[in-house]
Amino acid sequence: EITADAGEATSRKLIDAKNLSKTYASPAGPLTLVKNLSLKVLRGDRIGIIGPNGAGKTTLVKLLLKEIAPDEGTVHHAGSLDYAYQDQTRITLDPKSTIWNTLAPDGGDSIMVQGRQRHVAAYAKDFLFRAEQLHTPVGALSGGERNRLALAIGLASPAGLLVMDEPTNDLDMETLDLLQELVAGFGGTVILISHDRDFLDRTVTSTIASDGNGKWTEYAGGYSDMLAQRRSSVAEAKQTVKSSAAAAPAQAQKATSKLSYKHKFALETLPGKIEDATKKIAMLEAKLADGSLFTKDPIAFNKIVADLETLRLSIVKMEDEWLELEMMRAEMEG
Repeated sequence: EITADAGEATSRKLIDAKNLSKTYASPAGPLTLVKNLSLKVLRGDRIGIIGPNGAGKTTLVKLLLKEIAPDEGTVHHAGSLDYAYQDQTRITLDPKSTIWNTLAPDGGDSIMVQGRQRHVAAYAKDFLFRAEQLHTPVGALSGGERNRLALAIGLASPAGLLVMDEPTNDLDMETLDLLQELVAGFGGTVILISHDRDFLDRTVTSTIASDGNGKWTEYAGGYSDMLAQRRSSVAEAKQTVKSSAAAAPAQAQKATSKLSYKHKFALETLPGKIEDATKKIAMLEAKLADGSLFTKDPIAFNKIVADLETLRLSIVKMEDEWLELEMMRAEMEG
């Protein structure tokens, strides 16, 4: 059982961001990652942040935490905001140190976890480390085990706000289940950056998605809810375009542009590709359900985990492409 202390919140409204904008210089010209964003983060919120790589997810979080300053806009925190931030690079671990010494660097057999004392072995067990592993050098651990150790360290301190950047990377199914339980049962506020559709569906109450060019939109619910709302918006936009076209002169309708063959083909085939990728994910997850796989064949286990991440990323990209093409078609149809 893993627990996390929510700490003490001084206000229902933890973060109040107004009209945030942030642009960086790049070889291709100015790159706007956040544009005119206003957002309130309330105590108890569980917010997922999604978008393609390079869209500015981490930049958005750091703006909200005041770790970087916006070019425009303001961010106000409720008093002294107490947060724990675990980024996707994880905590730097000494490969020569053992699991025990990493958890208790000052010596002894206990560690302070969310303000209370825990025995090192008991706390390590929460993260699926066996007693006989505790004196194993970190350098001998698998990628998934190192991430579990980093999670154990990152979740030890109390915080009213838990911020996690790609927390599910390289986690085995058991640890992922534990992490889902932790986030779902956390008494404070959670902000998650993740590509893991299922993890977001199980944990968050709202989703902030990138619309490109620095624009971000917040949707109620998880990843699947976001997609449903986006598709609903596309359908509404399509109906509006049809209504406008019906009222326009026939000659103007004839002049309406059409999708290129390439775009039309992509629009027709992407749903099938997304379905195929979803089926492959289900098959790989079924293989990971075998609790002995990691012990019997760690190389195969790690390959499946990597393939899952690749497939999940590809689905995100395909869904984004489909939505863009659907919007384009809706605008062009007469």
